[in-house]
Amino acid sequence: MVLTILFGLFVVIVIQTSAMAGNAKAIRFNQLPLTAQTVVNSHFDQKLISLTMSDGFMFKDYDVFFKDGDKIEFNSNGQWTGVECFSSRVPSFFIPQAIETYIKKNYPKSAIQKIRKDHGLTDVKLANGTGISFNGRYQVIDIED
Repeated sequence: MVLTILFGLFVVIVIQTSAMAGNAKAIRFNQLPLTAQTVVNSHFDQKLISLTMSDGFMFKDYDVFFKDGDKIEFNSNGQWTGVECFSSRVPSFFIPQAIETYIKKNYPKSAIQKIRKDHGLTDVKLANGTGISFNGRYQVIDIED
C-alpha cells in the first residue's frame, strides 16, 4: 500500500515536471538573477537577441542568446551551467585551469566552443568536434571523437 502511494506521488511529480519543462518565456535582462547579469556584462560584448526563463517544478533556468549565435545558460541562482560559442572560443573565465591546461597540451590547435557543468561533471566540445568529459577533479573520464 505504501509503495503504491509513493509510486503514485512519483508519477504525479514526473508528469508535472515534464509539463512545466517546456514553458520557456521571454524575459527582460533585468529579470535575470544579478549574478547572471554580472557574468553577461563582464564576459560578452555581443548584442543580446533574446532571454528566456523556464520555470520548472523545483527550478528556474535562464538562457541568454546573442546575435552571433552564442548562448549562455544559468540556473535559478544565477550560476552559469553552460556556454556555447560558435563564432569564437569560450572565454577563459568559464574554463577551469586544469581543463584549459589539458586542452592546450593535448589539443593545441582546437579551441573549446562549448562547456557544460552538471552534477560535478564538466563536458567540453572542441572546435574539431571532439567531446571530453571531466570528473569533479577535472580528470578525463571520457573522450568522444
